[in-house]
Amino acid sequence: MLPASKATRQISGRIRQVRRQLYGDGGVELLADRLGVPEPTWRNYEGGCTVPAPVILAFLVVTGVSAAWLLTGEGDVYVGGDRGAPGSGAPPEN
Repeated sequence: MLPASKATRQISGRIRQVRRQLYGDGGVELLADRLGVPEPTWRNYEGGCTVPAPVILAFLVVTGVSAAWLLTGEGDVYVGGDRGAPGSGAPPEN
């Protein structure tokens, strides 16, 4: 497998950061289930594999993450507020 590009690694780090903020360290299975992907697949995405567009779009909807922040790492993490403030521990409601 080819090494992940710098941008892909950065996005992977950001999706891992959000998952930890919203679902905790053990929340991979819960988030993967909400996104309709197998847990090992989600772990691959967090590890640097490219996330397919439909999955990343679902991630944005489920988590409330700003697409601009996910891409650049700049600005507000969440759309419209502190939905995923560190330590909140609560997954977003749908």
